[in-house]
Formats: sequence, C-alpha cells, structure tokens
Amino acid sequence: MPIMIDAPDCGTSIHAFTSIGQELIDHDPKHNLLLSVHAYWADYDGTAEIHNAVHANLPLVFGEIANKQANEGDECYFGLDGTNQNNSSPTGFTYQSLLATLKTNDIGWLAWSWGPDGCANRQMSGNGSFGNLTAYGQDIVNNTAYCLKITAVRSSMFP
Repeated sequence: MPIMIDAPDCGTSIHAFTSIGQELIDHDPKHNLLLSVHAYWADYDGTAEIHNAVHANLPLVFGEIANKQANEGDECYFGLDGTNQNNSSPTGFTYQSLLATLKTNDIGWLAWSWGPDGCANRQMSGNGSFGNLTAYGQDIVNNTAYCLKITAVRSSMFP
C-alpha cells in the first residue's frame, strides 16, 4: 500500500518535493511513496515547478484541486476558477489551466470537495449526489479538456 506525503505549507509547496523528493523515495525501502501537492496557489503559482517534478520522475499527485481558496477566515475568498467571483488570484492561477497541464504531463489529481465543506461553492455536489453536481462539479466531471470521464482510470484493485 502506498503512503501519500503532503508537501509542506498545507500541501502547497511543490518546490519542497523538487528539492528533496528523490531523497524521500531513496529512503523508502519499498519505493511506495506518493508525493501530494495541494493547488491552493492564489498567492504563489507553483505551475513552473511541475516540469522539474516530471523531469525528476517523482511520483507526484495533486491531492487537492479546488475552484476556491480560503484566506483570513473566508473559506471562499479567492476564486481559482477564472470567474472573478469574490477575489481573483493575484497570480492569475486557475485550476482549469492546471488540470490541462496535469493531463499533458500524465499526473493524477483529486478534486476538493465532494462535501460538506466550509465553502459551498467549492463543493462538487450540492447534496452528495452525483445527480446534483454544482457548476464546479460539472466541470470536473464533464469538461472534455481534462475531466474525470476521460482521465480517470479504474484501479486494478477493483476490476
């Protein structure tokens, strides 16, 4: 069973993995590590580091992709979806551009959040039902550029 390790700074510091990721892998005798990054990058856009992680052949996964980011107690403060609702990302970062990059580089990802969540606009479903997807949930599931319908792979553990 693999062990997933989150990057520092609530998972957002991808550069930590590009600098010490190989050392972590080398010290795991079973080489069963996954290095998880959370893409809450309104203030810091780590997209440029993805190339370094790919070049280093690190077992990288994005453990949290979201359309909204918290700041100073407001769970929906930054919009990471390019809609300019609330406050747009100072870096211009959007989850949509990140997902396109991850697809191009064959990097896995998990979306946040199915719910419940402190930010209703960050939930993929309004009531936990696949039949009640939010606009964000619809995009994650159905957008033909990167959606789960075309990128998800059934685990070999569950034939």
